[in-house]
Amino acid sequence: MAVLSKIKASDNVDYNIRDDYSTWGGRNLLSSYVMPGSNNPGNTATAGRCSYIGPYAIKILAAENADTYFSLWSLYALEDDQVYTLSCEVSNLINGTVYNFPLYAQNNPIGVTLTINKNGLNYITFTKTSVTDNTIVYVDNRSYHKIFMDDSSRTIANGQSTNGVTLSKFKLEKGNKPTDWSPAPEDIAKFIGDETIELYG
Repeated sequence: MAVLSKIKASDNVDYNIRDDYSTWGGRNLLSSYVMPGSNNPGNTATAGRCSYIGPYAIKILAAENADTYFSLWSLYALEDDQVYTLSCEVSNLINGTVYNFPLYAQNNPIGVTLTINKNGLNYITFTKTSVTDNTIVYVDNRSYHKIFMDDSSRTIANGQSTNGVTLSKFKLEKGNKPTDWSPAPEDIAKFIGDETIELYG
């Protein structure tokens, strides 16, 4: 674990919500809530072969012949026909192990798969087609939209059960290429006043 940021109320941090993505590329649309299994924001109980380890991060537990799944929570509903890039940093992945995570908006398949097959940056670029986004969860007076990641057909390398894989620094952004990780502006606002923000990856 590394402390990557220290944000205090006295810091001059611009955390205003901006909608002009064309002039401010790379805005993270995901909240810090990366939850095990299908848990709602804030429910950090171990589920779906995953455990919560901190903001924007999840750990995959010992490999077994069972689904591995977790939930990302977007601050905005995905837009039809919009190009997006979803990325994350991967560590402790043993060579030869592959996780294929189909993406679901709520419980409806988006039609693309995030493949995790190497340490470092992994990402997928996709265009969202029409699906029904009809489940919204409200936490702290804000709405969150579920992006569900469920892999039931992964390839496990020898020894994988002794080495948990960490997925961190999740980022969902508009556009067709991943940019440097940054938290959602809404999360910067939420974290102001904390002595530290501890992030993995």
